[in-house]
Amino acid sequence: MLGRFIGARGLTFGATVVVLIGLVSWNLLLQKQVQDLQGEVRSAQGQVDDLQAQVKDAQAQARTIQLGGTWADQGANAEVASLSDDRSF
Repeated sequence: MLGRFIGARGLTFGATVVVLIGLVSWNLLLQKQVQDLQGEVRSAQGQVDDLQAQVKDAQAQARTIQLGGTWADQGANAEVASLSDDRSF
């Protein structure tokens, strides 16, 4: 019934416009989601960078030296401390 008033071409054109508007809206929604996810990735990367810097600092502060000689063969362990201003490190 609607086809008689509008015609096949008009109905096809209208349907095409509706589909096109739907696709453009969906595209805009997906672009917003991508931007949000990129922000989350940047935030997570910043946290990773901070943690890597903390690990690097900890590794620089706590160095392990492999013991050698007779005592090492017997399973001896040693800990070295540094004293500065009546504090041990």
